[in-house]
Amino acid sequence: MTELAAVSRGYLTSRPIEAARVLGRLDAADVAAFLAALPASVGAAPLAHMAPWKVARCLADMAPATAAELVSRVPAAHRVRALRAMPRVPRDAVIEVLPRGQARLLRRQLRYPASLVGAWMTGDVATLQTDATVADALAALRARNEPDCVQVYVSDERGQPLGLVAVAGLLQVAPEQPLAEIMRREIAAIPADAPWFRVDGDRGWRGLLERPVIDARGYLVGALSLGQLAAARERTREEVASSERPVTAVAGGYIAAISGLARIAIGLATGPGARHER
Repeated sequence: MTELAAVSRGYLTSRPIEAARVLGRLDAADVAAFLAALPASVGAAPLAHMAPWKVARCLADMAPATAAELVSRVPAAHRVRALRAMPRVPRDAVIEVLPRGQARLLRRQLRYPASLVGAWMTGDVATLQTDATVADALAALRARNEPDCVQVYVSDERGQPLGLVAVAGLLQVAPEQPLAEIMRREIAAIPADAPWFRVDGDRGWRGLLERPVIDARGYLVGALSLGQLAAARERTREEVASSERPVTAVAGGYIAAISGLARIAIGLATGPGARHER
């Protein structure tokens, strides 16, 4: 714990990436105890930059209410990956004490296997209807408090996506401007149950950092960003690498065994006993 004692609150919030590297090298139980003793706004800062499996171990070592308070402050995409890496029992305990709406979104998203878009999407997106204004959109963004949000979505009364507006674009027009007048309508929504690799790099990404995700009925259920696709690719590479290592080791064992048997056979064939028989 001596290394943890040197990590100040100011360091956690002002240099979260460097703090995450320090915490990532330490025992998960020690890190959990350290972060649990801090205000959630401070403790959550480095969690957003730590490996999801490490965050999962830290959360599993905390009281569910403490873990829930921390995880609710982590960006949505990272939050889902960390919860997915947790054992089921502590994960369910954490989700149980989250706000009802957030818990519902997380449960729905965690039902998707990691091969599908739904597993990687952000389930909570800023969505407004066609009569909303720029001022309404900015208010919705402030209420969500998601720093990684890049777009707001416009849907009809049934929840089907009609268009989107970049967050940066909201700051360039008058607050009373209707979203319907400035939204981009030509968007290719992605089915939540589609394999993520099928939409990776398709033409629907032109000029977009993020695309809407829909369910089987065509209702907006989230958004998928290019960053989340990159995370999916990285996880796939890690899984392939980890699955190949045991195979390589087994193959190496077989080769060593066969080589050993070959040496024994050669020794028997060329040894004194073999010459005597001839």
